[in-house]
Amino acid sequence: MLTKPSIEELLPKAENRYVLAMLTAKRARQLVDGAQPMIDEKIDNYVSLAAQEIKEDQVKAVKGPQDIKVPLRPEVEAERLNAELEAEAKRREVQHAENKRNAERIQARERVLERAQFIEDEKEVNKNLAEQFLRLVNENAGFGNDSQFDPDEE
Repeated sequence: MLTKPSIEELLPKAENRYVLAMLTAKRARQLVDGAQPMIDEKIDNYVSLAAQEIKEDQVKAVKGPQDIKVPLRPEVEAERLNAELEAEAKRREVQHAENKRNAERIQARERVLERAQFIEDEKEVNKNLAEQFLRLVNENAGFGNDSQFDPDEE
């Protein structure tokens, strides 16, 4: 229950109790999220601090949707900035690791392709050697030029 400042002291600052409750709650939420207090009093309860700011006309209700930038306490701002920097460093580290894995995959594919090409070349060389060998065998076996031995005919 809000006792200091009393609700009766705060009601003239807002249109009605509902607006007062919403204004106090929104300002207390800003304070919880790290907003800089607008008064110099040392109050531990954020709702009481918000109510005191309203009483001293530091916070006012504005009708309609507003895009207001609330300044944060320096330690909260530093903490958020540090968290953003750490997240960015982690993102870069993950990206670097992913790039490294992709490069390794590409190198592995290239090695596989080179090996496949080597095997293909080796088959071609073996085929040529086999043809030369058969030609030599045919010539040395006395089959002559007009009747050649063809292993496929058998």
